[in-house]
Amino acid sequence: MGGADWVAVTRGNALVAVAVVFTASFLTVWALIGATNRGARTEEDEAYTDLLTDASGAVVGVSAGRDSASGWVIRADGLIVTVAGLVVPERPITVTLQDSTHPAHVVGVDAAAGVALLQIPRDSLGAQEHGDIEQLRVGQEIIVLAHPRPTSMAAVRDRVAVIERADLGRREVSEILAPAAGYRRLRGALIMDSYGRTVGMATGTPAPLGEIPRAIPLNRITGVVDSALQAPREEAFLDFKDGPYPKDVRSAHAGAHDGGVWVDQVDSVSGVGRGGLKKGDLLVRIDSIAVTSRAEMLARMRNYRPNARVTVTVVRGRETKRLRVTASPLPAVLGVARDTADDIRPPLSGGRVSRPVEGARTRDPELPFR
Repeated sequence: MGGADWVAVTRGNALVAVAVVFTASFLTVWALIGATNRGARTEEDEAYTDLLTDASGAVVGVSAGRDSASGWVIRADGLIVTVAGLVVPERPITVTLQDSTHPAHVVGVDAAAGVALLQIPRDSLGAQEHGDIEQLRVGQEIIVLAHPRPTSMAAVRDRVAVIERADLGRREVSEILAPAAGYRRLRGALIMDSYGRTVGMATGTPAPLGEIPRAIPLNRITGVVDSALQAPREEAFLDFKDGPYPKDVRSAHAGAHDGGVWVDQVDSVSGVGRGGLKKGDLLVRIDSIAVTSRAEMLARMRNYRPNARVTVTVVRGRETKRLRVTASPLPAVLGVARDTADDIRPPLSGGRVSRPVEGARTRDPELPFR
């Protein structure tokens, strides 16, 4: 082999070696980048999972007959927000938490705002921190968390498409538009920003063709809450005098009805008397909800207003009857056991700027989910 041939071979080997080293280095760097990205995604996924875990305790299922929606805890003392369309007069409402189900009474409904407020007999519930709705921006990621059925949860990541404000010279938000807000399964769902802070509620109402579904912004919800808690409420009751459940009647029922409200006296011209309630009846249900005591009966009637028609189930001798009676205005002298905090609760937000509420979970907002 001549000197020129040897030089050519040597150069060729060197080029091959350089190519091999370059390729190996490139693959190594690519692998490191991939590993870094996977690590970042894993960290983000874990943080997202933690956020959903923390927030899941604040989201509830709300059922009214065959209709259902999600709802969420706005105050730790059992105040629940859901969509107004779920509340129908005389239809019993139940709220399903992660560990239990409770009858709920209606605190207030604002049909124009699309918001209903419910109260359940629980406290120390988890309520998410409130976000600053005025800082929300178009394109910002939001998380929609729902409880569509008693045994299921649903979460959707979306982005704010449009933000409408009440006045160009003001920052107050009047509408939030986002595609996920119109999903039927997300009706009444909690909408959070990327830090897990509440910013609104999904309506679950599809938008007309060519438009984007609307969500209900938090500042509108807190305004409804403030108004409802400060407004006087006229409550209803069933106008009869109850008495102790006679032992001989209890024995005759042979354990079939261990509880109920015994009708001791009833005026034939009262709302319940005109509906057919009689002395000696044992009231065991109001609508589909069992009633085992006077306290439960009074609490259950907080779902109704005076003159509402109420379906009650009574045991009369060996027969069970369903009666349609009329509720009467609740006299103050009855001393109904109620949460006195209803009358002294401070406003949630003053109607505009949202702030955290007592008992709310908070998160360190150092890791947004983008």
